[in-house]
Amino acid sequence: MSKEALPVYMYNGILRGLNFLEETAKEHCRHGLTMDDLREITTKPEHREFMTKASEISSASRFYSRSEFFQVAIDDNKYRIKTDVGTEDFLYPRYLAKKGVEHHVHPDIREKLNTAVLELYDIATKKEHISKIVNYLNYNCNTPAQVKFYMPSCVTLLRRGMGSSIQSVADALLKLKSPKAYPAIALEIRNDAMALGSVVSGWSMLPEKSDLPPDAFTIEL
Repeated sequence: MSKEALPVYMYNGILRGLNFLEETAKEHCRHGLTMDDLREITTKPEHREFMTKASEISSASRFYSRSEFFQVAIDDNKYRIKTDVGTEDFLYPRYLAKKGVEHHVHPDIREKLNTAVLELYDIATKKEHISKIVNYLNYNCNTPAQVKFYMPSCVTLLRRGMGSSIQSVADALLKLKSPKAYPAIALEIRNDAMALGSVVSGWSMLPEKSDLPPDAFTIEL
């Protein structure tokens, strides 16, 4: 008999759902950064006007795809950032790929960047915490019903992770009756599991795609 409370397909489905909701939450980070801000963040002051004009007349592809990162050092903070500038053609300076950019930016832009970074870290931290709680319950409970009892939001995660074609798996977990016996789970874990349920609920209500204005971009650490 397996030690885990959840069948492998159910456990993996929950984690897939969590990954999906994390990406959705990141997509909706409201940090207010614009394309002009991106120019100031990525380009040395003496090159900004030239690069702006070059972008207006160029149809070249972006230097960076969704899977590539660049490094920026602003004041005492260092950032490793991935950008997705949507359909905008945006020229990056070549030195950005070699060693990154190190310069001062306007305080308002720095504040917006710091806000975005904090939001993204908060999302990543919550996602990691949820993953650890799910893993803990999987190894310290005996049945799926017990896992659901301590963390009802697992049903929401499983629905997102299994896809619309196999919702019967999530339905089966949802319909499980409350178990007659419960393992001894620490109060801290139980409280965290319930509190993080509101995070899962909030993420699950977000549309899959954000409606950021055209003159905006998203970042990922």
